[in-house]
Amino acid sequence: MDFFPTICQIAGASLPQDRTIDGASLLPLFNGKKIERNIPLYWRYHGMAMRDGDWKIILKGNMEKCELYNLRDDIAEENNLAEKEPERLARMKKKFLEINEGVEKEGPEWWKVEKGTGRPVFPGVDGTIVLKPSDAGTFGSMGYQAYSDILQGKSVFQGITRNGYAEWGIKNTSPGRYNVEITFAYGRSEKGTMVLDSGCDILALGTDNLGEERRGINTVTAGEIHLSAGESTINLKPENYDPEAKKGKVIIDALKRIILTPIKL
Repeated sequence: MDFFPTICQIAGASLPQDRTIDGASLLPLFNGKKIERNIPLYWRYHGMAMRDGDWKIILKGNMEKCELYNLRDDIAEENNLAEKEPERLARMKKKFLEINEGVEKEGPEWWKVEKGTGRPVFPGVDGTIVLKPSDAGTFGSMGYQAYSDILQGKSVFQGITRNGYAEWGIKNTSPGRYNVEITFAYGRSEKGTMVLDSGCDILALGTDNLGEERRGINTVTAGEIHLSAGESTINLKPENYDPEAKKGKVIIDALKRIILTPIKL
């Protein structure tokens, strides 16, 4: 982010005016000076955050739960000051949302997501629905990892724990029952139980239908779930979901996809 304006300054070139430049030149650091940033540092990967000077805001869930830290005094982020600094929190959240809106506006179409449900998922011609991590809206500690899987055009959820969940928005669904097939790589299922919730039906996922801990790529038919007609929202979350919880045991590790196949009557 900072390399581009730095190289432009070294080369004596002007920054382009037809786009937002998020970074700042690093050259002042070599002269013992501070970097002057017009736009605060912004993250949206495995969570959402922004740093402005000594202060950092972290947004969780649907961006309604926020944490605020003074990194000069609390580099480990152990003392959440959200309740003690409500005005600062409101200012920083407003700024974050402005930056986030601009990033989504300038981003490619495939990267943009619908708030809360990720990219819309459409059934195939045979009615089969494929739920991929990269299409989901993720909340809490959940997120899909980049690493080699992404470089190979794949995506996996790194881990699903007590304080995270995923949500898919499905368009043009046909009502009825669907077989649920789950593929998770080098994964395991702990004694904790996951829940796949379609809004009108719930399928519990645990050692009973996912099997005991094991390595390798596993594809398991976990059961059936009912979907309503039109638009559906499917959540995958721990049965004991708690947004306030610390990251607990991983229940499913490296989820690759969930396939819903309509059951023909």
